[in-house]
Amino acid sequence: MLSSLYPIPLLGVAGWYFYGDFWGGALMGAVIYGVFLRPRKTARAAYGHGPDPEPDAVASFTAQHATTPTAPGRTVAAILADLDHMTGLASVKTTVAEIIAVVQASRAREDAGLPPIVQSLHMSFEGGPGTGKTTVARLLAELFCAMEVFPGAAPTYVEATRSDLVAQHIGATAPKVQAVCARARGGVLFIDEAYSLLPSGHGHDFAAEALSELIVQMETARHDLAVVLAGYPAEIDELIRSNPGIASRLAYRLHFADFTRDELLDIARREMERRQYQYDHATITAIRSRIIRVGNKLPGNARDIRTWVEQAIRRAAVARRANVLAPEDFAA
Repeated sequence: MLSSLYPIPLLGVAGWYFYGDFWGGALMGAVIYGVFLRPRKTARAAYGHGPDPEPDAVASFTAQHATTPTAPGRTVAAILADLDHMTGLASVKTTVAEIIAVVQASRAREDAGLPPIVQSLHMSFEGGPGTGKTTVARLLAELFCAMEVFPGAAPTYVEATRSDLVAQHIGATAPKVQAVCARARGGVLFIDEAYSLLPSGHGHDFAAEALSELIVQMETARHDLAVVLAGYPAEIDELIRSNPGIASRLAYRLHFADFTRDELLDIARREMERRQYQYDHATITAIRSRIIRVGNKLPGNARDIRTWVEQAIRRAAVARRANVLAPEDFAA
């Protein structure tokens, strides 16, 4: 601390030398210390609350994957209304209701002087692309914040992939995993295509090390972190079977089914309404016909439907229609 007070005597001496006024110079030094140096010192001290894993790794991950901003202060009812408004996902909505019931029951036990229900909130999201996995994970981050399941005034949601977790040289993988988990503490860590953490068996592959460290973090941080392993059902199942530690730490496995034709059509309707475009029955018929015609060649589910709507909007703009979508806008 004394070393940071150097401006006071230094400017005191300078004031005496040039102006014959030691105390005037010392006063100026005190002002410099109080305004500029002490706040910086205090700010550094505020963040020194215990050892963090590999500060450089944390900073690197934060720079590339900033925590996704959500809507702080939303009520549980508002968040659940968004979830309920999503097309389909009946089993997912049932599981979320179960999670809420467990949290509420645990609090009721604590209020009655009984031990709480000790259970992690780690889970797997199993389904194809465009089935709502990322959207539901974001809503869960908001939900956990609104219900005060984890500490923090705002929802924390972090997405990561294999490249964020697996390093290319010895000794660097565990710190990368620790950095990602540290960033997500107090919220949800969504690991997309989590099955890519399966060792490839070719050359130097540190995926096994990443998976082992992730399991450690899932255990040690289970009171303030929910890890979501997301990906195709068969591949996620293989990942879970590859390591007993994963299965024992996953409290929930949510299945995101592909949308039916009617559900895809409903998604198209909602997307057009969300963007405030008008449409008629003929337009709906055109979309339905295209869904039937494409059939199983619609791998992106809702993502593909949103792409169709974006294409239709561009075609409508070319046709000088600013707020109306017509059947021809959805031609394949």
